[in-house]
Amino acid sequence: MLDRIRRGRLYTESEAAFQNPRRRADLIFEYNNTRPGDADQRRDLLERILGSVGARTVLLSPFHAGFGSNVHIGDDFFGNVNLTFVDDLRSGSVTA
Repeated sequence: MLDRIRRGRLYTESEAAFQNPRRRADLIFEYNNTRPGDADQRRDLLERILGSVGARTVLLSPFHAGFGSNVHIGDDFFGNVNLTFVDDLRSGSVTA
């Protein structure tokens, strides 16, 4: 599968099961349903979902990501509601 992606060949989301999208989707769902005041839990979930998370990151719910693990957020990032990260390719990481 990774070879197909690297060569720019088509694949479906269901074929990308090697990234364990169900687990990541569950974590994103949990984040999006966590109380805004529960900063510690929200931070923990973001660190489990995303590739890296900088200091003083604010990401308002809901947010969405293809995989999440390819997203790297720097310090002092603010993401408003309904932010969507399209991070389907490992070589095309999203850095915010």
